[in-house]
Amino acid sequence: MKIPLSWLQEYVSIVDLPTIEIAKILTMAGLEVDNIENRQEGQQQETLFDLSLTPNPGHCASLIGVARELSTALETPFSLPSVQVQILLARKDKGE
Repeated sequence: MKIPLSWLQEYVSIVDLPTIEIAKILTMAGLEVDNIENRQEGQQQETLFDLSLTPNPGHCASLIGVARELSTALETPFSLPSVQVQILLARKDKGE
């Protein structure tokens, strides 16, 4: 599973941590980092962690699960990004 560093940073405050240190922490938490890739996407460079998941930590099979594990290992707060939801109500005419 590939996890972008920029996405992890939305959930956990890891701005000052070197990439290799994050990889070590994830591995010590049971999420083995097989590879760290640096990709150029337009003007921005993205770092991806390629994780191997064992069957045991099923709760880590998503970005949120990985971010929770990382925040626990770092003893830092975990926070979900803010989401705005717009609800549109359908208006029924009385004649129908």
